Amino acid sequence: MFSRLLWLVFIVVVGGMLWFRIKRFMRKHKSSQAPMTTFQTVRCAHCGIHLPEQEALREDGNSFCCVAHQKAFKAR
Repeated sequence: MFSRLLWLVFIVVVGGMLWFRIKRFMRKHKSSQAPMTTFQTVRCAHCGIHLPEQEALREDGNSFCCVAHQKAFKAR
């Protein structure tokens, strides 16, 4: 009877220790994540692909994904 009680106490103590370690790990992991940044996308006037606004080439109010598509659009 005493050995069963001792095992039960042991299991509860070990479980509690694991629980608090997992909580501490999750708290550290959550706080170390970098915040997500959002950005606007634009559509290439030639092929229709969406790309970040910062990477787009612009001309006459149109956005392009590359120089080749910019030239092809002008040639139309």
